[in-house]
Amino acid sequence: MQKMESVTLTENMDWQGIGMKIPKSEAMQLAEFQSFHPEDADRLASQLDHLLVDFQVYQQNVRQFHWNRSLRPFLDLGPKFTLLNQVTENNINLVAEHLLEMGYHPEPSENLTALTYGRVAPLTLPFAEVNDALLALIESSQQLLVAVEEVWVLAQEVDEPHTLELMTNFIMQLRMAIHVFGSSRMAIYN
Repeated sequence: MQKMESVTLTENMDWQGIGMKIPKSEAMQLAEFQSFHPEDADRLASQLDHLLVDFQVYQQNVRQFHWNRSLRPFLDLGPKFTLLNQVTENNINLVAEHLLEMGYHPEPSENLTALTYGRVAPLTLPFAEVNDALLALIESSQQLLVAVEEVWVLAQEVDEPHTLELMTNFIMQLRMAIHVFGSSRMAIYN
């Protein structure tokens, strides 16, 4: 992960010569990240970079279910998979943007592989039954939840409120996804 050059942010600053003006509120927010102890910022950025990889693997897992319509009974899970895929895509963007706000460049996903850093295991298809697929998705969601909670603990340790808020939202989303797919599994077989 590359640390961007440290710059002093000011109101209406011309950002990297591209004519983008940063409003005062964003400049103030970015300046807050610069007050971190460098080692804490590096640790947090590294964990966020790993979390980015975990989210990308998770999204691949979700997409496999989204396109696998041969599962019986499929019921109304398609829209749930679509929503989960969209939420995950948004979360990937939020983590990447958060890294940029902290002054770091996210590593390209080719440099960080799920085998090296991943806490979320890639799933292999096919699943013949919806029950097996839902169990695998719940397990994948639980793995991602553990990864997010690890970042939350580190953010709490270094007292970084922006990361805490972001991770808290992710934790709530993942717990809801686990509940929804667990309930769907129960409804199918009861």
